[in-house]
Amino acid sequence: MANFCTNCGTPLTEGMQFCPKCGAPVCDGAVAAPAAPQPEPQQPEQPPQPDAQPPQPEQPAYDTSRDTIKRKSHRLFTSYYWPCVGALFLAALVIYGLPYAPWAKALSIFILPPLIVGRAMFCLKVYRGEKPGAETLFDPFKRYGHNLGGILWMLLFIFLWSLLLVIPGIIKSIAYCFTIWLLEDYPTLPARDALKMSMKLTKGHKWEIFVMNVSFFGWGLLCLFTAGLLAIFYVGPYMRVSLSGLYDEIRKQALAAGVVTEAELRGEAPLAQ
Repeated sequence: MANFCTNCGTPLTEGMQFCPKCGAPVCDGAVAAPAAPQPEPQQPEQPPQPDAQPPQPEQPAYDTSRDTIKRKSHRLFTSYYWPCVGALFLAALVIYGLPYAPWAKALSIFILPPLIVGRAMFCLKVYRGEKPGAETLFDPFKRYGHNLGGILWMLLFIFLWSLLLVIPGIIKSIAYCFTIWLLEDYPTLPARDALKMSMKLTKGHKWEIFVMNVSFFGWGLLCLFTAGLLAIFYVGPYMRVSLSGLYDEIRKQALAAGVVTEAELRGEAPLAQ
């Protein structure tokens, strides 16, 4: 291996005692020529490995399946059983008993509409996993004129359509049925617009709403054989929470599909035709 002068770097041959260029004595410490760097072996590129599990599509935020809604409603209702039964029994006493009280018959038209809205909102909160108290039944009285006007408008339109034939009245009663929840779920939505919004949400879903109601027909027959006890302690709460769930799922589906917007629901934007 060739050596180099430690003073000037000139190549030296074996046996030289002095550097031929600078004259410096050659000592045993002359450095050896650095070895040429060896190229590192290149690793072959590995093809990209596919993920072990492909990403799963996001689950929809809604499910309008009747069976799914009823199972969820049953689970949530039974997990909050006694408060739910007690509150809805109290509401039923007033709603169905007040019209038969001679001293209050004339007042019932001014008292019952907000209470009907309160009962619907109580059941909706149960479906959403909340634990509402009995005071939820009376919250709509805080927006008394708004909720009273909305229910009276709804009843008026259903009555007018029923004058034509029974079938148009049934169809329109289904079209307007979500008004009861919209009035309190979106209190800034004007009462008249709540009817229009209900028609928009129920468009294409009237059959689902009809079938959801009819699916409790067998339970209703059983209630007759128990003198109404089954309706108080099981069927009534189960049915009302299920109907509230159907409203909630159809509302979420409409938002996801762009049929309506949150601004429209809150009354901050005009309803698109």
